[in-house]
Amino acid sequence: MTSITNKAVLWCALFHVVLSRPDGLPWPDSCESLSPGNNVPPQTGPMPFELSIDDNKITWDGCIYITIKGQEPEQFAGFMVQARDNKTGAVVGYFREADDVKLMNCFGKPENTAININYLPKDEVIMRWFPDNRYTGIVHI
Repeated sequence: MTSITNKAVLWCALFHVVLSRPDGLPWPDSCESLSPGNNVPPQTGPMPFELSIDDNKITWDGCIYITIKGQEPEQFAGFMVQARDNKTGAVVGYFREADDVKLMNCFGKPENTAININYLPKDEVIMRWFPDNRYTGIVHI
C-alpha cells in the first residue's frame, strides 16, 4: 500500500497544468493589458532596456522605426509593443515583420501588435510601424 501511495504522491508532484497556446502567442486579453499571461511577475526594478523612435513626426505614407535596446550589459527576451492614440487609447497603425519580431492581431485589426518571436536573450530589436491610412494624431508607444 505504501508503494502505491508513494507513486500517487510522486505522480501528483510531477503533474501540473501548463496553459499555453500552440501558436506561442499571448492570450487574447493580453491585447488590452499588454501582459503576456506567462505567469511571470511584472518587473519592479529599473527597466533593463530603452525604447526609442527615429522620429516623432510622420506623414500618413511613412513609417517610424522603433528600437528596443538592452542597457549594457543587460539583455531582454520578451516584449509586446503597440502604438495607441493619445486621446482615445485605441491601438492604431500596423507593424511589418522584422528580425526577432512576430506580429499579432488585436481588436480585430491585423498586425497591430509586435511581440518577441522567441525568448532568446537579445541586445536590440528594430521594428517598423506604419500609421493607418490618413491617420492624424499623437500616438504613444
